[in-house]
Amino acid sequence: MRTLLSGTNIDAATSDYPKGRVRDKATGINGTIFNEVLMGDIFENIQKLIANAGITENNLPDNTSNGHQILDALLGVTYEVGNDGGETIFEHGYAQGSSYGKLKYRKINGGNDVRIFGSVDGSGGTLNAGITTLPSGFRPNGTSAKYFSVFHNDGSSYTLKILPNGNISLLGSSTPTNCLIDIIFNITDES
Repeated sequence: MRTLLSGTNIDAATSDYPKGRVRDKATGINGTIFNEVLMGDIFENIQKLIANAGITENNLPDNTSNGHQILDALLGVTYEVGNDGGETIFEHGYAQGSSYGKLKYRKINGGNDVRIFGSVDGSGGTLNAGITTLPSGFRPNGTSAKYFSVFHNDGSSYTLKILPNGNISLLGSSTPTNCLIDIIFNITDES
């Protein structure tokens, strides 16, 4: 990314603005010229961020009525499972695990894949019932469930099942006290 100081009519770096500062045009003062040198990297990175979040631009200005697509793209990079960045909404007695971080999901690989990572405590959970539900846009396509092997921190394994409706459940002979999850699946796969 090019620095702000590579633009024209930029105020010099200071302790408050170590990379320089955009200058307003006023009588006798040349304002900052907004051209490709100054703005190209910003717009290119915004476009990449929007594509990675799987958002199609609505070609309208971002506002309350039209939506805030740039903000949605930033939030779409990583969410805590269940509540768009808020606290995870666990179901059927499941809770946040004690290691490996909060359960989160994010789109990767241009928005075609979803990564789910973190830990889940199933000690109060209902065996083989849903842990939480992924929102639309982060669910597998098609009609078939996706299955993944995940592990308890003692080494025992469980099966993580993700349904096309977004329901995520742990399958096994008992509920784990701290199940570690780190999986990736393709959301465009129709199988």
